[in-house]
Amino acid sequence: MEEQNGLITVFCKNQDLAVSLSKELAMVIRKQQIRPAHTQARLVELLKSSGRALVVYVTDSLDDRERMFVQRIINRRSETKLVLIAEESEALAAWNIQASGFLPLPVGQRRFTSLCSRLAIELHLKTPPHLTVKSTRRLDVINPRDMLYCKAEGNFTHMWLRNEAKPLLLSCQINVVDKRLEHLPAFERIGRSYIINLNAVSGIKGKDVTFFGSKERLALSKVYYQRIKAALLASFAHG
Repeated sequence: MEEQNGLITVFCKNQDLAVSLSKELAMVIRKQQIRPAHTQARLVELLKSSGRALVVYVTDSLDDRERMFVQRIINRRSETKLVLIAEESEALAAWNIQASGFLPLPVGQRRFTSLCSRLAIELHLKTPPHLTVKSTRRLDVINPRDMLYCKAEGNFTHMWLRNEAKPLLLSCQINVVDKRLEHLPAFERIGRSYIINLNAVSGIKGKDVTFFGSKERLALSKVYYQRIKAALLASFAHG
């Protein structure tokens, strides 16, 4: 999938914050220019000349007029995705206007760049990353979407993949894998032993986690069960 022309813009009346967030996005979306906007008029101007658009909208709180403005941006066309960054109290408003994501102030860098990176991929503004991993016998290039979960095994890591009967045995510790996946919000570290692709989880039955397109079941202890349940709920809440 090739990157295609479109717009990624950060709207914030605080120019310094807008520039700072734009630079953070530029670090993870390297081939796409990030264009800050400091006024609503400038944002509208940018959107008029764009097709696909990812809009990061930063404000303390939404009054009725601003809520209507943001709603018009979201309703502009199906190829527009908007991330609302505001005070925690605006989370319900973000859900009501069907924002693609919500992040509370102050902005956490990892969650911010991860969410925007995922949405840019969905808009074809960023090429989905692949992961090159070294197993005990060879090098493998993995599409992260095919990963179900990883489990620590001392100095090694077992990686279960969709449509594979046996896991890969990686010749590295799970901390190394976690570091490689930190820019992808779907992957959640559960305790010391597991990394789970939340997008691959189809359900939790008893203490077993099931996955889309796979007969694999992951049996978890009560503690890990509670952690993955909380992670799934948090993932749903933040889009």
